[in-house]
Amino acid sequence: MKEHLFFKTFAFHFETLRTLWYAPANGSDFGEVLSILPLIKEGDYESWYQAWKTLAERTESSAKNCKDSVSSGRALLRANRYNCAAEFYLHPLDERKINAYEKSKEVFYEGLDQLKIFYELNSVSYKSGKLRTLFLPATHNPDARTLMICGGFDATLEELYYTAAQDALLRNYNVLIYEGPWAV
Repeated sequence: MKEHLFFKTFAFHFETLRTLWYAPANGSDFGEVLSILPLIKEGDYESWYQAWKTLAERTESSAKNCKDSVSSGRALLRANRYNCAAEFYLHPLDERKINAYEKSKEVFYEGLDQLKIFYELNSVSYKSGKLRTLFLPATHNPDARTLMICGGFDATLEELYYTAAQDALLRNYNVLIYEGPWAV
């Protein structure tokens, strides 16, 4: 039995699985992910970036050319995760990392807009800085309880939408997601 299904490089294998983890929540697509894996050279972080960036751009382009708002919105959400996969191994000060991160946020909120999912993006003061917050209200329950979600070190605010917020919204909870302060 093969130790790692996708790559011998554990980091690549793990992040591929992490991206596939979002498929049930429309944050990735198994076929799309498999289509770019042959483009990634074992242990080559530049090929990792290029393959995922290409997939993100292709998926965003598909979304922009789609006339159906549900298909378009879901494609934009997948482009969000693919941009995050692209930037994951780049140095924190690499301009491409920053650009991919910003693009991931842009397409995420475009996706929510296409899907007509109401949200409030804010920030709150914390010590000497600010924390980004995303509030997603329950749509049919004015007395809904609120679930607060915070990710770990490498989780983005938007990523947490796929892992817990969608299911909480389906169960008529308000959701408040926040991410901790970033340090470079």
